[in-house]
Amino acid sequence: DGAVGIGTTAPQVRLHTYVNGDNYTRIQSSTGTQAALEFYDSASRWQIYKPGNSTDLRFYGNSADRVTFTEDGNVGIGTNVPSGLLELSDNSSNTYLQITNTNADTSDKSIRIRFNKQDNTFCGSVGYMNDIMTLRSAGAQDIQFTNQTNGALVTFKGDGNVGIGNTAPSEKLEVSGNIKI
Repeated sequence: DGAVGIGTTAPQVRLHTYVNGDNYTRIQSSTGTQAALEFYDSASRWQIYKPGNSTDLRFYGNSADRVTFTEDGNVGIGTNVPSGLLELSDNSSNTYLQITNTNADTSDKSIRIRFNKQDNTFCGSVGYMNDIMTLRSAGAQDIQFTNQTNGALVTFKGDGNVGIGNTAPSEKLEVSGNIKI
């Protein structure tokens, strides 16, 4: 059947390695050249490879690199040079990140992106809970809508007061500046 066994006389698949203990397989190339594991059929070609000019590990699918893991731990999907822990990049007019909850229990549908501190203390979340979009802080912390040029635009205080152009509102709604009604 053409099966090859390394460390076994009864290979179960085309290439079967066995060691009584940790088992590592190495794919090595000379300096500056690529090392890869390829999955191929007549319909598609996928590779897990290390480019010869890089320390990255990449997943290549059909016609392009799809995922890149950099030496410093960053992950890029759609980019080979992620600038943060996770960077998603797409060259289309309809780019989005989708999170789907497939739990059949319709009484409590919760989909959230949580923000925690280093000690795993909950800081806040953005999400969807029980048919309501939520922006949530831990405890009675403030929530602000800001921009890079003007800083805080709207402040939601932990006590429920809202300030527009005011970061310390003392009433349910406090506006700094003119309003038009």
